[in-house]
Amino acid sequence: NFLGTTEDDWFCTACIQSFFPFNGISCDDEFICCAKNYDYSFTQDINLPEISELRFNPFSVDENRFLANNEDIDPDGNFFNNFALPNSQYRIASEIQPVNDDNPASTFTLFHANCRSIEANLTNLMSTIASLKFNVSVIAVSETWTNSSNENLISIPGYNAIFNSRTDRTGGGVGLFIHDSLSFVVRNDLQLLTDKSVVECVFVELVHDNVIIGCLYRPPDCNVGLFTSFVDSLLSKINRERKKCYIAGDYNIDLLKFDVHQPTADYVNCIFSHAYLPVINKPTRITDYSATLIDNILTNDQLQSSSSSIVLSDISDHFPILF
Repeated sequence: NFLGTTEDDWFCTACIQSFFPFNGISCDDEFICCAKNYDYSFTQDINLPEISELRFNPFSVDENRFLANNEDIDPDGNFFNNFALPNSQYRIASEIQPVNDDNPASTFTLFHANCRSIEANLTNLMSTIASLKFNVSVIAVSETWTNSSNENLISIPGYNAIFNSRTDRTGGGVGLFIHDSLSFVVRNDLQLLTDKSVVECVFVELVHDNVIIGCLYRPPDCNVGLFTSFVDSLLSKINRERKKCYIAGDYNIDLLKFDVHQPTADYVNCIFSHAYLPVINKPTRITDYSATLIDNILTNDQLQSSSSSIVLSDISDHFPILF
């Protein structure tokens, strides 16, 4: 039959390839990365099965040993054996399923990304958020690199923004984007330290649920002991209010070294003593030479039915995290 005389639809493969340049990509993950303008190659260079074996597991104790040489003491009463950290999974954003499939809008979700300039990486951040199959309740961002002259220009449609930017030097900075559906008040009283060389933070409280949400950034050159003292005072103050709390951030403390680095062990003991647990247990920053767990979300909420994800996205040299 001549073209135009057949009853069947006819498609020119050359035209299809020119209109849809990713049509020949068979790998779904690579297709999504290309369509979203992500760098797929960076995920291919990472040995995720090997990296996944690196995990923060402080509760791996021998339950058969005697405590204080007394076999009558039940070890379950002396350890967090009733708790289990979520086993974080590496996923691209489009693969992540809402915890409550029936009503994802009813589930609180917290997303954190170290942006290393939110002005430069806002498009990538918004693309990653848009790839999720549900609305994120709160987006926390660290290393915003904002200042008083440009922080009011940064916005994400559907969210209200709160920033705490540096005033004395460049870099650093934290912020929160709270979904329009959530009423909140800013909790400036929780910024216990004005010395931003130790910590930078911003806090809000969700009015309806009385839930405190925070974002922290600890500069890498800050003394870990000073930071731990701040965290001790902060968590003590929040615990006195008896409210649920989630604190996301780039802590620049590698939890994978808790058993070989005493300042890290002291920090871990501090958060455990206040009944807070981290929700991410695998590396969040991976280079050719290292894999470190420095981004996390701390919470005093029960974790038994919770899940956490490390999002494969090239917003910066840190992977975003989601809880």
